[in-house]
Amino acid sequence: MPTTGCVMMRPEAILAAMEKAFGPLDPLTGHLLYEQEKRDRREHCGPSLAERLEELFAAIERLAHDSHDGRAGHRRARVRKLVVSKAEAARALGIDAKTTLARLIDDKHIRTVKAPHGERVPWSEVQRLAQQGIPPASTPPRRTRPKAPPRADEVGDAIRGIKIT
Repeated sequence: MPTTGCVMMRPEAILAAMEKAFGPLDPLTGHLLYEQEKRDRREHCGPSLAERLEELFAAIERLAHDSHDGRAGHRRARVRKLVVSKAEAARALGIDAKTTLARLIDDKHIRTVKAPHGERVPWSEVQRLAQQGIPPASTPPRRTRPKAPPRADEVGDAIRGIKIT
């Protein structure tokens, strides 16, 4: 795996760069983005030497443990993102991103964080809503038919009705 060209930014550096680009941010946003950066770096650039050694020692311990149990093999752990896009959050919850998710965000049922490519939803919020269920709509949809423009004679009557004193 290529490891050249992969640079890891510290949480403070990520937060400073984001604040420079987007204005003041919550410190949790920087930490979440740092953790996501760490996972992305690992996925795209491969693990660091320390991570490789740690994995090697863990594998040796598992093999030693498995040989005593009579078990063999391993399970691969699934890594989840800490923050997801609105579309990913809606897909995970089984709701429509444009209407239902937008309403939940507007009604403050879901917390979002600013990110370089738009707002993101913390995975913990998705899990919380999946466990608690989607809250009912607090306000009816704001779909109304557009009003027709006033007729010309109504405009003329309104103008003639103006009294100048």
